[in-house]
Parts: sequence; structure tokens; C-alpha cells
Amino acid sequence: MATGQAWRILNKRLECIDIPAKKKAKLLTHVENVVEICRSIYGYLSRYISLNWQALENAAILHDYYKFDKNGKKRKEHNKSAANFFRCKYKEYEVAEIIRQHRGDFEPKYCEIESTILRMADKLSKFREAEYKADIKEALEACNECLYKIELFWGYKSKESECFNEIFCELLKKEWCAARKRINIKRRKRQPRKALQFTGFSVVA
Repeated sequence: MATGQAWRILNKRLECIDIPAKKKAKLLTHVENVVEICRSIYGYLSRYISLNWQALENAAILHDYYKFDKNGKKRKEHNKSAANFFRCKYKEYEVAEIIRQHRGDFEPKYCEIESTILRMADKLSKFREAEYKADIKEALEACNECLYKIELFWGYKSKESECFNEIFCELLKKEWCAARKRINIKRRKRQPRKALQFTGFSVVA
């Protein structure tokens, strides 16, 4: 499956879902963020190991394909529904497996590294979408749980776990700092300025 086809499939799905345009835009932004973070992690790892970028990119684009049903309600275990859909209809077995592993239990049968990358990217994207400090806290909790499940799968203190831990923590720090900076700027803009008072020859707040 080509990248363009993956985007067309996603957009066609969004046209069928009864949700506000703002929600659709938010979902597309999330997908774009996940793809971008996947690309960053892939860029680092591909220098050392061979990875299936096409399958990873398509999985990143389509990972939330079934997040909402046609009435706009969130679906439980939408990762499994999407995985079954792409496995049966498009015979995209690798894409399906990577999608299935992006949430819930983490036990990939193949495409283990690509699955790890998508799961990390999906959780790190929460920092980019955070609007309040509470959102940053939730993102940190999601990232900690993600890292725990990755270490559980790869083996604690294994070379793979140490590698993913290093990359994950580096990106987490970067996204965390950017989110805090962005939210602090928004807070300052929202705060009303004190009225200026004229006191003869000087203006004071």
C-alpha cells in the first residue's frame, strides 16, 4: 500500500463519521504528529538496523482508523478492529500487526521494532496535543506505562530495552519542554493585563 492510498483511506473514513469538523481536524493533527515522531525514531534506528518504513508509516496514518464509529462514538479496542479490517480487506498483515500493538497489551508476533516505534510515537504525541498542565501529567503517565510494557516485552536491561529507553527519554524530554513552554505562553496571553494608571509624569501598572 502506497502512502497516498493510506491517506485516502483515512480521509474517506472520516467523511463517513458523524463528528464535528473540529474533532476531525484534531484527529488528523494527531495522525500527522504520530507520523512525524515515527519518522524521527526511524531516522535514528535505520542507521543501525533494517526497518520496514512503508509499513510503519501506513500504520501510523491508519492506527486510529476505527477510533470512532459512524455515529461519532469512541470504540473500545479500536486497534483490534482496525487490525482485522486491514488484514482481511487489504491483506496488509504487517500494517495490521503494528496497528494492533499501538495500545492495550504489547505482544507483537512480528514487526516488533516497528510496533514499538508506533506505540512510543502515539504516546509522545500527547505532549503536542496538551492544552493544560493536567494534560502534560496525563501524557507523562501514558509514557511511563508505555515504557514499562516495552521493557516487559523486550526484557528488562536487554540491549533493545536500553536502546528504546534512551531514545524514548530523549524525545520525551524534548516534547515535555516544548509542551510546557507552549502552555505557559498561552497562560500569559490569557491573563488580563493590569489597568494602567496615570500619575502625573509617569505610568505605572
